[in-house]
Amino acid sequence: MGGIGKTTLMGQVFEKAKEEGMFDEYTKATVKESLDKTAGLSLIQDELAGYLGLPLKGKQTDARATELRQRFSQGSKKILVMLDNVCKTTPDFLWDVGIPTGCKLLVTSRQQDLFKDMDTRKNFPIHGLPDGDAWSLFKKTAGSSIESDPEVHVVAKKVLKECGGLPIAISTVGTALKGESIGIWKNAERELEKARPKNVAGVIEHVYGPIKFSYDSLSSDEAKSCFLLCCIFEESADIVIEDLVRYELGLGLFEDIDSMVEGRNRVETLVQTLKSRFLLLDSDKEEYVRMHDVVRDVAIHISSEEFVEKKSDGVEKRIVLRDKAATVKLMDWPHDSDSEKSTYCSSLSISGFCQLLLLRTRFQMEPPPTTFKTTKDLQVLTIIGNHRWYMIPTPTLSLDSVLLSLAVMRNLQTPRLERCAFNCDASVIGELKTLMILSLRGCGGLKQLPDTFKNLSDLRLLDLTDCSSLEVISPASTETTEWISQLEEAEQERAAAGSQEVDTCKRWNRLAVEQPTKVGKQFRVEVQDLITEEYTRWGNCMNWETGILAELLSLSRLTTLQVVLPPLNILLTTTFFNKLERFHIAIGWKEHVFYEEIEQSGNYLRVHHVDESVAVGGGVTSLLEKASHVEIKLTRPQLLNVLDRVCFPKTKHLKFQDCNDVEYLIDTTTTSHSSSAIFPVLNSLEISKAWRLKVIFHGELPTGFLKQLRTLILSNLPALTYIWKTNSRSQHDNEEVINFQSLTELRLSDLPRFTSITKYASKGTERLPEDSSPEQSDITILSLFDTKVHFPLLTQLRLDSMNFKEIWNNQLSVESFCELRSVRVRRCHKLLHLIPTHMQNRLQKLEYIVAWHCLSLKEIFEFRRLVVDDEGDATTISESGDQGAQINKMSSFKQSRQAFQNLRRMSFWGCHGLRTLLSPSVARGLVMLQRLTIEKCQNIKEVVAAAAVGEETEDDNMFPQLHTLELYNLPDLGSFSEGKYNFKWPQVKDITILDCYSMKKFCLGSLSTRKEVEIKVEGAGESVLQQLNDSRQEM
Repeated sequence: MGGIGKTTLMGQVFEKAKEEGMFDEYTKATVKESLDKTAGLSLIQDELAGYLGLPLKGKQTDARATELRQRFSQGSKKILVMLDNVCKTTPDFLWDVGIPTGCKLLVTSRQQDLFKDMDTRKNFPIHGLPDGDAWSLFKKTAGSSIESDPEVHVVAKKVLKECGGLPIAISTVGTALKGESIGIWKNAERELEKARPKNVAGVIEHVYGPIKFSYDSLSSDEAKSCFLLCCIFEESADIVIEDLVRYELGLGLFEDIDSMVEGRNRVETLVQTLKSRFLLLDSDKEEYVRMHDVVRDVAIHISSEEFVEKKSDGVEKRIVLRDKAATVKLMDWPHDSDSEKSTYCSSLSISGFCQLLLLRTRFQMEPPPTTFKTTKDLQVLTIIGNHRWYMIPTPTLSLDSVLLSLAVMRNLQTPRLERCAFNCDASVIGELKTLMILSLRGCGGLKQLPDTFKNLSDLRLLDLTDCSSLEVISPASTETTEWISQLEEAEQERAAAGSQEVDTCKRWNRLAVEQPTKVGKQFRVEVQDLITEEYTRWGNCMNWETGILAELLSLSRLTTLQVVLPPLNILLTTTFFNKLERFHIAIGWKEHVFYEEIEQSGNYLRVHHVDESVAVGGGVTSLLEKASHVEIKLTRPQLLNVLDRVCFPKTKHLKFQDCNDVEYLIDTTTTSHSSSAIFPVLNSLEISKAWRLKVIFHGELPTGFLKQLRTLILSNLPALTYIWKTNSRSQHDNEEVINFQSLTELRLSDLPRFTSITKYASKGTERLPEDSSPEQSDITILSLFDTKVHFPLLTQLRLDSMNFKEIWNNQLSVESFCELRSVRVRRCHKLLHLIPTHMQNRLQKLEYIVAWHCLSLKEIFEFRRLVVDDEGDATTISESGDQGAQINKMSSFKQSRQAFQNLRRMSFWGCHGLRTLLSPSVARGLVMLQRLTIEKCQNIKEVVAAAAVGEETEDDNMFPQLHTLELYNLPDLGSFSEGKYNFKWPQVKDITILDCYSMKKFCLGSLSTRKEVEIKVEGAGESVLQQLNDSRQEM
């Protein structure tokens, strides 16, 4: 049944499985019913590959399936595959997708019989919510008045009954009635009782009434139109909000909207309204939404001709949606099986006239000239070729034959002709004088916009993204300037250079807006010896008063822009950027700019390898004030002048890299802004490859600075000594303190001179002299974190190539590191103990530990033994031989079994200082450990140490949740443990032991495993394999 919560439940299972580390990798896909087999398989393959980080190279589904099967089968990794909303299948369905036999598969479907065809091992029927749960959800969405008001309570019970226990129905009705009077509640009860449909194909009885009621309760016709407009997209589709903007404006559904910005704001408001009623849902992608399949079924019925004909409410503009079959009848579309199966189309009529047509095809073809002869009233026309356009670089749909038929569409407002081939004159488009929005995204063969485009005086948006052959927007003329100046939005990326037979300077004069990868390639061919600075000097000496850049800078009304620009001085003096409200802009000569990188929500600015004069000025500064995503490569220290004058009020993500001559990023001692006003909403900060950077912010920063910072990444900064200093004081002493109150992720990598988070290092730290240089020898600090830093919410900690003996000292603030889930340490060769004794009770939420190539590491969990001298004084001694402070009570150092009860995965590689991995007390506490991997630790002798004389030896089970054990290349390993422990592993699935030549037996105690466990032993004693095989039993 639809609407019962299968997709939501699957999503929760997906996240829970990841959280608990049940598998090595996870992937999922949604099966879309409306697509043909080839298109459907392609979409499923793309989703599965995306989660696995696998770029599919094949163009045909068979080749792509082979790539996926190879990926699923490589190595010994366990992969969970989830398929949602499978509606039909064939005996070879999984094989055709690329899922081999043996994968762990979770499937949802509305049809229980389908599971028999797939030979599933276990089925889980999902029913409607029980009465108690249904009432709780209803109270959450409708408000507490359903319990506090006795009269409403009685009616609410009846209304809830009409929802049939379906979460989607309960949520939509509850939000529609929240805060309403008793009269509205009683009317809702009556409407729901009347709304039970009979013999409505595809619509579930208990769902139709609630969703129809929620639709009728929408307060505006605009919201209803937006809701119905979402039905033109495929089932389970991610709907681009920008598409809704262009369609709503093209159809004229807004009466008082005069600009693209106003239209976009209105659509965003409507979308939020529909989401609050559960008529639309959030997508996994930013700036997208989804419509639940069940809601879509109801919406399609509401917008059907049969339903509309029954309405007699006097509404003139009634939307009618036509499905693929009805839409094909409107067009003279080829009826051969290949083209029909590879095509998705739908149409929408208002007041009896077809006004929107959506057509998307993957089939290589050229439609007949008469395709659109009966659709002359169209206001929105969308034709998209190469649905999976990034798989097939050449457009497959040629529009040469149908361009002339566009001339009869005198009402056309919004043509979207995307990923199509233009091999003929496109001047007919310029005769459509009513155009407001024009998208030619990804159209090959389009070298120049025709001169007739000067007629498009009402054009507001021009999208030329991925027009790889485009050289010039239009020949320069007064009339050209007039039509271009009307544009409010322009999008152009990946426009290539032309190859006219003229001298180099003139050809470069026509580039201006282009993809840097192609710019760099052409520069290397023509001027191979030039460096970046010479590129810029050459570009600045050219005449940029004509060509694409001049045309672009003349767009005085432009509010939206997506473009790649060369770093030229002309950008310094222009006021062009000042009016931009939405933008994705990259400035640079040679940087690779991929389309996927800048498809982010919010304004995006990337400035790479620019001359200092370009950044210091009004143009780029205004962009820095508006951008939410900023990436900068600074080649000159003078660029700091502009950064000091910008407070980055809207920047959420900031990335600096290759800043070779910069000693600090911002000087807070000279900036005109107060320190607390800098980066007020910054979420993430990443700085890398700044060879001379000594400190991030020069000057004092107050308490509470960067209070929203969640991610901090610092890497390859050989001169960095500390992060910054603050003017607040610690309660313990007079030294400075900093509170990372929102930080959840911290990564520090390749910081050889780093001494402390704050300016002054803790006691015992060897501090870098002020005049030292990165070339001097590395220093060693005793501990990385001390009392002067607070990390109350940190969950992920990654440290790589750092010089410290300990991560934490023993005087941390009480709240610090208590939320830590993951610790990863790599190449920290001076580290002695990963988790010291004083941290073990603090890290109760730790789930994941990795130590990689830490040569001096003696212990993962520091374990201290009690030594009592002749006078009765007690001293703790660690396994590594370090003597601790004198103590009087054993409780001061005794390890708690509850310290690591959430730890699920541990992995160690190349840690040659390890002799044993776990003490008995720590091992007994790892009740949730699921995966343990140890590799190339040359001196490890046993995993779990035997109990010392006088220690507890009770025969508790160790690692009851273990499912994977991997021991690789451990030449000194004698056994898993010399202690007489009871290892009972009912969940274990894989045990792998390779190249452990000293291992003569697995363990000295007892071992029992599940009968189905997979065992692989090579390069170890024969008795090891025998003991493991004998451990199998029914559990």
